[in-house]
Amino acid sequence: MIFLLVATLLAGVAAVTDWRRGLIPNWLTYSALVAAPLAHGLFAFALGARVTQILTAIGVSLLGAALCGLLPFLLWLKGLCGGGDVKLFAALGAVLEPFLGFEAQVYSFYVAAFFVPLGLIYRGTFLRVLKRSIASLIGAFRRKSPDPAANPAEAVWFPLGPAIFAGCLLTTILNWGR
Repeated sequence: MIFLLVATLLAGVAAVTDWRRGLIPNWLTYSALVAAPLAHGLFAFALGARVTQILTAIGVSLLGAALCGLLPFLLWLKGLCGGGDVKLFAALGAVLEPFLGFEAQVYSFYVAAFFVPLGLIYRGTFLRVLKRSIASLIGAFRRKSPDPAANPAEAVWFPLGPAIFAGCLLTTILNWGR
């Protein structure tokens, strides 16, 4: 349960900085990426685990970082999410390990999928973005057609940090006491 609380705190700090400044600080994500595998190893050691079990705990934490960072990294390559979001998802994967890290990631994307359209409606850009998204989707199935949504100057950006925090908080609530 301590790892759930740490992950929620980590995501909460990231959400505040992402909302205020539009970035997630490297000191936050990198320190979690380094500390989480060590903490899992120390926790296993404190429980009297053998050396192989301690190394397994460290390895599972590193695997969580790699797996939970993969999809956001691919989205980052396409310009669909920020680098801080990638590092935050990887850090959460290291803290929560693969299964809970992926659960938090899925909930984060659900929350974002719900609130982004509301934000677009609030900004008055929902119909324009919807039209460009449909045109881009149709264009993906045509041969050698230009992508009408490929103009980065017209991109609509939202901080993903608050959605990541909400997904992590939901994961913590749903897994509390297990």
